[in-house]
Parts: sequence; structure tokens; C-alpha cells
Amino acid sequence: MDATRKPAALLAAVAVFIAISASGVCAAAPFTEDTAIVDMQRLLRDSVPAKAAEAHMAKVREVLQKGLTEMNAAYKNQASSPEIQAQLREGQAVLERQLEAERQAVLKILIDLTYETIREWRAANPKCKIVLNREQVLDSDSALDITDAVMASMKGKNLKFPALPTVTVNTPPAPADKK
Repeated sequence: MDATRKPAALLAAVAVFIAISASGVCAAAPFTEDTAIVDMQRLLRDSVPAKAAEAHMAKVREVLQKGLTEMNAAYKNQASSPEIQAQLREGQAVLERQLEAERQAVLKILIDLTYETIREWRAANPKCKIVLNREQVLDSDSALDITDAVMASMKGKNLKFPALPTVTVNTPPAPADKK
């Protein structure tokens, strides 16, 4: 390439770069009215169904704590035995696993209801193409936030929780008399 063509080629490349930049091809896509944002943490913490889930979990904890108390009372006369201590630890571990299983089940029910309500909102607002979680967005126009609308829709929804767990404590055999 001769010296006169180099500046012309460079000038052409700069012109193409400017044209692409001006067209917005390289720019980030702006938020538009077809985008909505929802605060999932707030829905899972503050909505009416979330409060119902908390109340249900309080009842679950109460039932399991009562079972733990009954188990400790049933075995208190034999608590010094290493075998009984191991059984008490195992019983407590079973109750803790049950509590976690109940928590996971209730959380899944609450999340499913929240997603269902968001999908219903989107169906009622067909112009919206995407709903983003607030945690994934660095900054946005507050007009895009639909959290209050979704929370209002969730007020009328009832959750069906699993039945409360039952705890059965096996009564220990009476200690053998030492003669």
C-alpha cells in the first residue's frame, strides 16, 4: 500500500467505527417499557403468603420442639448411659433434619406461588417481555418496578402447606434393677 492510500484506509475505518457507534450497535440496550423488575426477596419476606409461611413454620418448630422435650423427659433417668446419650443425639438430629425438610417444602410452595403470580402479571401485561429480579439489576427507573403490584396480587392467594409433622417418642424400657 502506498503512502497516499494509508490515510484514506484509516479515514474509512474511522468513518465505519463512527457510523456503527452512532447506530447504537455497540451501545448497551436500554431498559424499555417491555422490561419489568421485581424484588423477589421482598416478596418472599413481606407478602401475605410469606407471613403465612412464617406462621406455619413457627407451628412446625413448636411441634418438633415439643417432641424433643418429650424425648429428653422420657430418657432423663437414663441420660447418663452412653447408649442413651447416642440415641438422644440421633433423635435430635432426626428432628433437625425434619425441620429443614419442612422449611424447604414451605419455601418451594412460596416460591412457586410467587413465580405463578409474576407470570399472571405478565399475562395481564403482554407488552412486558421480561421480568428481572431486582438483585440482578444495578440501576433502573423506579417505574419499571412491579413488586407492589405483584405483592397486591399475592394477598388473595392461599398456600396449601403440608400437614404438621407428628413426633412419636418411643418410651425407653425401665432400667433393670441391679442386685
